[in-house]
Amino acid sequence: MLSKDKRLNISRSFQWVINGQKIEDQLLSLYFRLGDNDQPKVGVAISAKKIKTAVARNKTKRLIMQSLSGLYTKLLKNTNILVMPKIDLAGKDQNNIQKNIELLLQKGRLTND
Repeated sequence: MLSKDKRLNISRSFQWVINGQKIEDQLLSLYFRLGDNDQPKVGVAISAKKIKTAVARNKTKRLIMQSLSGLYTKLLKNTNILVMPKIDLAGKDQNNIQKNIELLLQKGRLTND
């Protein structure tokens, strides 16, 4: 898990990022906004309407945060990212989730690659 200074923590921060740009595919919606921060900040928000049980929401959040921490060093330094899953990812493969997130990041030109 990423340290607290690398995560979006306040609901105001989440709202600020949601008002930025959006990229999506069949699994995830990725919101991003460039700011004046000196390191990337990431967050995960999951709707109880999309994923019913708390266990599945927590598992999905862990899988996404694990994928983001693996890609964290590739992110641009002034990027703020919020990931919202559309479906329950608890049964999905970690590598597929990470590749999916990486493709979305490349599509939005949010990586150093």
